Amino acid sequence: MEQRFDQISPIAIVLTIAIVVVPIGIAAAIGDATGSTLAVTSIIGLAMGVLIWTFNRLSVRVNDDAVVVAFGFGLPRRTITFDRILAARPVRNRWYAGWGIRYLRTGWMWNVWGLSAVELDLAGGRHFRIGTDRPDELAAAITRRTARNRR
Repeated sequence: MEQRFDQISPIAIVLTIAIVVVPIGIAAAIGDATGSTLAVTSIIGLAMGVLIWTFNRLSVRVNDDAVVVAFGFGLPRRTITFDRILAARPVRNRWYAGWGIRYLRTGWMWNVWGLSAVELDLAGGRHFRIGTDRPDELAAAITRRTARNRR
């Protein structure tokens, strides 16, 4: 049985309006005779919009074999099998750790919003943090599956 944990960034809509819609609106209002300003602004705005919407959602799937973590449209994606997971525990990220994909002192972090996360202790001494709105539930789901796979 698969469990889903999705984290959505509430600021994605504000960012989209600020970075995509407003500049395109200004370019359309100002414009030039050839329309090149609007065209360039639209292309850049659409590219930024796709980037924002790619990183506005973090989906975590805990199934019988692995933890699958993916952003937005499914890429980037990381699959961590339970044989590599030694432990899972809720943690709190520092505010300056930021959002997105980050390398921290202890290992990689994937997060789209907030400070709550689950840290996985991986074989080889590595760590991986997963941002989530439900850290206790996610850590418990991973711990249950990890224990089941060790039997």
